[in-house]
Amino acid sequence: MSILVIPSQNQEKILTGVRARDADNNLYFISCEADLHAVNPRETGKTYCTLYITPDRHLIGDKSIDCFVSDMKTLKESDTEYNIRPIYAYRDPSRLSLSIVPLCGDFDSDIVGFAVCTHKSVLDAGYEDHDWESRAVDIIIDELAAYQEYLNGKAKYLTLYQYDSVTQKWVVVDSIGSCYGIERMSDIASVFFESDAVSTYSDPDEIIIAHESSL
Repeated sequence: MSILVIPSQNQEKILTGVRARDADNNLYFISCEADLHAVNPRETGKTYCTLYITPDRHLIGDKSIDCFVSDMKTLKESDTEYNIRPIYAYRDPSRLSLSIVPLCGDFDSDIVGFAVCTHKSVLDAGYEDHDWESRAVDIIIDELAAYQEYLNGKAKYLTLYQYDSVTQKWVVVDSIGSCYGIERMSDIASVFFESDAVSTYSDPDEIIIAHESSL
């Protein structure tokens, strides 16, 4: 990660993130910060599986486990194809982990519910029909991972700055919160750019000192 320092009249702004350059040679800086007001990914309307979970003060999911049997009966009676996986939870003092397989050993995690993804939902997510069953598992794994990040406060807030060579200032172009699955520099850049249209580079010891700004 690089550091961008933006002086201002009131207080110096210090940002951690990555540099990026697009095909037109425009220079960008994408800051990456913890999102303290992240939206629950289960409430965005962009989910393709249903999490049936025994609710407690940490876990809620989409539906109570009490609805599971009746919903499965409805799916079977309507001849709806679906894939189902158990949800395991492992808790330690610092984090909550969710998985479709036992965590840290068979006796260290508990089954807290089930995840169900239908054939139609896989197609709605944009996948091909021929491997829908394996794609359903991929969807469940990805959505559990995002939910785990939310519950552990790991969501990111990204801000895109573009360097104005005329004014020699960094200008805010865009920003987005509730970002999940951010692990590499390329993950950060891909939020704003097509993966083949931008190059990212960063030096852990690099500090960029910007001109004074009102940011």
